[in-house]
Amino acid sequence: MQIKRVLSLVVATLAVTACGSSAKTQSESNVDAHHVTTHHELPVALHLTTGSYMTTAKDAIVSGNTTPGAKVTVNGQPAAVSPAGRWHRRLSLLLGPNDVEIHASLTAHKSAEARITITRHRTAAERATILQKQRERREAHERHLAEARERREEARRIQVEEREAEEAADTDEVGSASHAGDARFCEEHECIGEFTTEPGVVAECADGTYTHSGGIQGACSDHGGVVRE
Repeated sequence: MQIKRVLSLVVATLAVTACGSSAKTQSESNVDAHHVTTHHELPVALHLTTGSYMTTAKDAIVSGNTTPGAKVTVNGQPAAVSPAGRWHRRLSLLLGPNDVEIHASLTAHKSAEARITITRHRTAAERATILQKQRERREAHERHLAEARERREEARRIQVEEREAEEAADTDEVGSASHAGDARFCEEHECIGEFTTEPGVVAECADGTYTHSGGIQGACSDHGGVVRE
């Protein structure tokens, strides 16, 4: 009986020990699972107050909400973030599409990104200014063309006058009754009397002067008489 009692105590002790060991292992397993859960990276919140849009403004304010404590950048530049997670950033806009990339990050959280496009168009005043400059350039070009035409016409007129003068000079020689080249003829010769109005022909006097009264009685009477007409 004594021996049976001892054996019963030993078996009970082993059972208790085994049970305690099993309970500890289960408890440790629960702790490890809880640890994995608490270190799982949750995504950081990132919300924008607007999506892509068009504007005529030269700058824009991009804003939204994020997880409190998160850092936000807009096109690589830090945005202002309030303790409550409200963020904003001012951007200068170029004409045409402006791509905007927003990035939010927070320790132990998965970062978040968002992209929008802000397209800037010209204002009515800018368009009017451009049209005015285009008109001014067009008018200046037209004036330039008109001045060039006037210069060409003036050059042609001068050429015609010179050609006519040369033709007149050819006919206004000794024996000619034409008065077309009188001015040029008298620049090259010594003319006497009313050369440009006399009704005769060109005649050379004995003293080397010229009269336009050749063929009329008394021509070159004071200059030694006519030697050629």
